[in-house]
Amino acid sequence: DSVTGINTLLLIAPIEGTDMIMYAVTTLQSVNEVIGNLNQYYFLLFVVTMILVAVIAIIFSRTLSRPLIKMSAIANKIANQDFSDKYVVKSQDELGQMGEALNKISTNLERKIAELTDAHEKLAEDYDIQMKLKIQEKEFTANISHELKTPLTVINGYIKGIEKGVYQANDTKTYDAILQEVNRMTDMIQEMLDISRLESPNFHITESTFDLWHVFLRVYDKFK
Repeated sequence: DSVTGINTLLLIAPIEGTDMIMYAVTTLQSVNEVIGNLNQYYFLLFVVTMILVAVIAIIFSRTLSRPLIKMSAIANKIANQDFSDKYVVKSQDELGQMGEALNKISTNLERKIAELTDAHEKLAEDYDIQMKLKIQEKEFTANISHELKTPLTVINGYIKGIEKGVYQANDTKTYDAILQEVNRMTDMIQEMLDISRLESPNFHITESTFDLWHVFLRVYDKFK
C-alpha cells in the first residue's frame, strides 16, 4: 500500500457458474511484526548460545588442563630428583593412563637412584679400604725391610764372634740364637708373602692363641 506503506496479500478467484470474481485482501503487518520479533529472538538466542558455548569451552579447557598442569609440576619435581609427589588417578581415560605412567616413571627412577647411591657409597667404602690397605702394606713392607736388618746384624755378630773366639764353635746357645734369628727372618718373609695375598678373595685369616710370655722371653734372650 503506497499510502500506508503496509504490505497486503490479495487473493483473486473466479466464482464458478457466474461472471463474478471474489477478492480477498489481508494485511501482512502482523506477519511482519512476528517475523521482526522472531529475528530479535534469533539474535538473542544466538547471543545466549555463544555465551553458553564460551562458558562450556572455558570449563572444559580448565577441566582438561588441570591434570596436565599437575602432571607438569610432578615432572618438574622428578627432574629435580624430588619423588615425594604422586599423581592421583581419578579416571581410566588417556589422562589417567598418562598419570599412571608418570607415577611408574617416578617410582622406578627413585628406586634406581637409590640403588646407584648405595652402589656409589659401597664403592667409596671399598676404595677407602683399599687405600688404607695400600698404606698399611707400604708401612708394613718398610717396617719389615727395616726389621730384617736386625736379625742379619745379630747373625753377622755371632758369626764374627765365633771367628774371633768370643763364642765357642760348639756352643749350642750360639747356634740356637742364630737359628732363632733365621726363623725370625723366615717368619717376616712369610708375613710379607701373606700381605701380598691379602687382596686375593680366597685368602682367609685364621685366629689362634699363642704364649705371649714365651715371646717376651725370646725377645729378652735376644737382647740380653
